[in-house]
Amino acid sequence: SSRRPELTFVILACGITWIATIPEALRRFDLIDFQVPQWAYVLCLCGPAIAAVIVALAFEGTDGLRRLAATLRFRIPLRWYGFALVVPFVTLGVVAVEMAIAGFPFPSRHAWGTAFSQSFWLLPLFLREELGWRGYLLPRLLRTQTPSRATEWTTLGWAMWHVPQDVANASIGYAL
Repeated sequence: SSRRPELTFVILACGITWIATIPEALRRFDLIDFQVPQWAYVLCLCGPAIAAVIVALAFEGTDGLRRLAATLRFRIPLRWYGFALVVPFVTLGVVAVEMAIAGFPFPSRHAWGTAFSQSFWLLPLFLREELGWRGYLLPRLLRTQTPSRATEWTTLGWAMWHVPQDVANASIGYAL
């Protein structure tokens, strides 16, 4: 059989993410005049996690989903994740009150959207990225590859996945 769940995962993870990150990179270099909605950009960064769920279900059924779910391990109490998600909104709320007292306008929808996206960045990486790369791809590659070879292939997929994001970030001064 020519079933290749690992390759399918990498293609799907990149495709889901690149739907938003390539147009964003092009926009930041003034090559197109279209801005991906912030919510869509943030959601597309979940490409590896979404791809892992889809491919695990498609190739291994519910057993694959159970194995994937078993990779989710919280190393600190959940309340701290909740705290990290709430802090940007509380901070913006305090700033909004201070601005109102000082006579400035209420923060824009963009500011609240930024608070949302910053909260999302604070989610544990295994819920966005690592669930796919380390929770799905690496364990499957380890079934047939040496640890070093499996790590090399995982790193290659991970690096390809990051290219449009890194190009977009370079356009606004972040180092690659």
